[in-house]
Amino acid sequence: MSKALLIKSYTTLTTGTQGNWNDLNMASSYIQGIQTGKILEDVSADKIAALISGVPTPWARAKLFKFALGTLANPDPAISNSGLTQYYEMLHGEWRGLLALMALYSDRIRISKPVIMNAKGGDYEIASAFGRMLFNDKDIWSNQDVLAKDPDAQPYIHLLYYKDQLIGGTSPLTGVFTGVNYSNLNGMNDISWYRNGKLEDPMPYLSPDQLQKLYLFVKNMNGNLDAFENKVNLFRQDEQRINIDGFKSMSRDWESEILQKAHGNLRNMGPIPTYGALSCPFNVLFCSDVPVYMKPDFTFTYVNGTDYQKIGDIQNLLSSDSYVLGWAEDAEQRQKRSEAPVYTGKGSTFWFYVLFHYTSFRDGYRHFQESLC
Repeated sequence: MSKALLIKSYTTLTTGTQGNWNDLNMASSYIQGIQTGKILEDVSADKIAALISGVPTPWARAKLFKFALGTLANPDPAISNSGLTQYYEMLHGEWRGLLALMALYSDRIRISKPVIMNAKGGDYEIASAFGRMLFNDKDIWSNQDVLAKDPDAQPYIHLLYYKDQLIGGTSPLTGVFTGVNYSNLNGMNDISWYRNGKLEDPMPYLSPDQLQKLYLFVKNMNGNLDAFENKVNLFRQDEQRINIDGFKSMSRDWESEILQKAHGNLRNMGPIPTYGALSCPFNVLFCSDVPVYMKPDFTFTYVNGTDYQKIGDIQNLLSSDSYVLGWAEDAEQRQKRSEAPVYTGKGSTFWFYVLFHYTSFRDGYRHFQESLC
């Protein structure tokens, strides 16, 4: 006959009324203080993941990422290292690894349309059941801009795909989180931080150019964190605000770590991947407007200066293959565009940069020619 298993913790919960449901206000300290004895001394993080993956809520995975970042950012000095620390560090590595994919391989990432979890749906509809299990957190998992106009707006999630293979999702608690099992992904041979079926901390594997791109992405995200937090908590005047301090702290520490690894030799401005399919509040978190300025000598820069003209954000233009940039060439042009590496053919009056998203230049060029006909 089975019996209830009591969890022992070094942290004693003294708040609340006996016999009633009470808010667990000391969750972080209580979890850190769970007594595991010697049972986890020789257990790997992968085995820990298998042991605790049965938490009875579909939102356990997303909340575990929040607990991981919060615990690692602010460990309780009064509590000895918990047996879950190793597991939290693994989740932290996966979180970094997924964000690195978004920063470095945006052409391989696909973001789904919002998957609506209508809490008022049928009893046997999975998405509806997930929505109902959010309980009082429905507002933070909703599109706050829509919710402001429609009180019946329902919570949602974006699913993240790498080369059309599900790898994770969006979360108002940590931005993104990885799925429980994505061990059989195809096309990961050039992703050095995908090892043994899991994403890891990418920092040991990045080239200087990748460090630069990742730095701009993380720095940009960090600049949006406060606005993201305010948007998530937009309807929390009468409810306890959702604390994402762990997310903010670990992300900002990561920015500093990247800068230190590059010995400070990184640019503060440059192109950043754009994810236009994201809805609120994630369009706030990953907003990447990067204005470009034209100098008096008609050259361009990301840095504003005296007498510079703001051209505006060209991120959306450069991230799409549905646009072509063109210009007319003056007859007296000293450096002929026909001598440049990108042109349509000799004798042309107009010259074009073409943004190809094809497996070969020949296929892309053929598509461009057909589009002009």
